[in-house]
Amino acid sequence: MRKDGFEKELIGKNWRLTYGAAIKLDKKDKEIIKILGKKGRLPLSTISKKVGLSRDGVRYRIKRLIDADIIVGFQAIINPAKMGYQFVTQAFFSLHNLSDAMEKKFQAYLCNLGNTSYVSSTSGRWDYTAVFLSKNPGHFEDILRNIRKQFPNIIKDFETTHILQEYKYEELTGLV
Repeated sequence: MRKDGFEKELIGKNWRLTYGAAIKLDKKDKEIIKILGKKGRLPLSTISKKVGLSRDGVRYRIKRLIDADIIVGFQAIINPAKMGYQFVTQAFFSLHNLSDAMEKKFQAYLCNLGNTSYVSSTSGRWDYTAVFLSKNPGHFEDILRNIRKQFPNIIKDFETTHILQEYKYEELTGLV
């Protein structure tokens, strides 16, 4: 457990975006979110100095932001290339002949692959998009082949694109 008492970890592949009424944030809440977004392991004392609140005030606000599901967890951002995953590929899937049960099975399969970093349902031509990390083109081909073998009756079409370079990666703190 962390010393500051915030033990909630990012739910990761099981986290879901929830919709509803927007929650009012004041200037101090936004400052705290920006600070945590850049360096989530800062001690409360450092955050309190930066925003001009007491440690207890910062602790209270962070707990409130967690309880309101504005902050859904804390995570390390890794560099996949340094871990041997040199290829990042986005895949788009168009599905057909889909029952609710089969759609849930497809979602779970994509989410539980060890190489998946992102999965979403989408509108438009593609029903789902997913981002996969792989060691080389052959490794990605194996991942895609296994998906297609698992779901031959529902995958109508797919398309892939390799991500060559990311120019911006931000954990949504830019919204505040």
